[in-house]
Amino acid sequence: MAHPSEGSLPDNRELKFASYLGMFNSGLLNSAVGPLLIELTGFYQLNVARVGLPVLLDGTGYLLGTIILSFVWKVHRARLVLCLSTLSLVFLLVSIGPFHSRFEVFLGLMFFLGSGFGFLTVGLDSLFSEIYRQNRAKYLNILHLFFGVGSFLGPLAVVAILKATGKWFYFYPLIGLLNIPMLPLLLRRKNYPFGLDLEGGETDGRHEGIRNLMGSAAFWAIIAAMFLHLGMEASFGAWMPLFLKSTRNMTPTLASYCVSIFWLAFLLGRASYARLFPDVNLFLSLIVAISGAALFMCLTFLSRDAALIFSSTFCAGLLLSIVYPNFLALGAGIFPNRIGFITGTLSASGGVGYMFFPWLIGPVSQSLGLAKGVFMIPLLGTASIGILLLLRSHKKGGATTTPPS
Repeated sequence: MAHPSEGSLPDNRELKFASYLGMFNSGLLNSAVGPLLIELTGFYQLNVARVGLPVLLDGTGYLLGTIILSFVWKVHRARLVLCLSTLSLVFLLVSIGPFHSRFEVFLGLMFFLGSGFGFLTVGLDSLFSEIYRQNRAKYLNILHLFFGVGSFLGPLAVVAILKATGKWFYFYPLIGLLNIPMLPLLLRRKNYPFGLDLEGGETDGRHEGIRNLMGSAAFWAIIAAMFLHLGMEASFGAWMPLFLKSTRNMTPTLASYCVSIFWLAFLLGRASYARLFPDVNLFLSLIVAISGAALFMCLTFLSRDAALIFSSTFCAGLLLSIVYPNFLALGAGIFPNRIGFITGTLSASGGVGYMFFPWLIGPVSQSLGLAKGVFMIPLLGTASIGILLLLRSHKKGGATTTPPS
């Protein structure tokens, strides 16, 4: 059955609102972990070796959730997936309030919380890739714009709740309450008129089974490129403050402002791309954005002028902002019959890079010195570009389905 064009689908404002709210709440929790670690350390009397456990359990749960979702996603299951993940998140977030006293229980809740958000965010990414086939990059950038807004406001929300209540664990139930308005909207069957029509999706004349897809060079190429890209993005955000403090003698406050500027640029970049460049070729946008970001990162690490450091950091964030959504759009375009699987595996591979490379920069910098070790970060971008160029050349040979621009 031929699928309807996105123009024939109703402009479902309720489903959009629920999706944007879900991504906003995911961003709030994502960026709140760092500020909350300060409170957790004192509350549970953690030593340095145990401080990172909540982040590790949350990240591990997220990876598991994305992997499971990649295998179970079908567009006609969207209502079930989104409703169950949202309901479980409300339950888990609210449970942290009364069950926060024991560290082991808190860690277990963080693991399942990460799994729930992996299910929800990848489900939303897959849904938007399915129903906005002609403008995937545009709508995925809009969706992740709300994740960015939540990430920007997360630390501010932690500070506000601590000032108002003095209790760190109130943060989680309050975020749980923010998820409740999503439930009635996601439960309405009339918000899913596309399920049967889109099932099966576009085809190039063959059914792309998971085994065949995983045997494709294009699959492993885009997975590797995402792994390297998110490693670069995470490493830059994590190591930039320490680099500026240690090698450029910036105050911790000024170095933190530089990070804020980096994430603020993400918001502006996604909003601008969705409005100004919705039809740019995906390969071209990724290659230009990653190349430019790597160059501005080098400029950040080489410069000793604060104004130039701030401006180059802003430009790096502006360019990097579009890369993750555009990777998802590219993967969905190359493998349109396995959108859930490719979206989930891209998210999972990116998540591994997000955790692995910031750690790897540590021993590299210990060996070479921090001033030299940080240049491994733009090198990750260079490697990602090389893979994208090979993938583009491979596609021109007719090996895969052409993604929409």
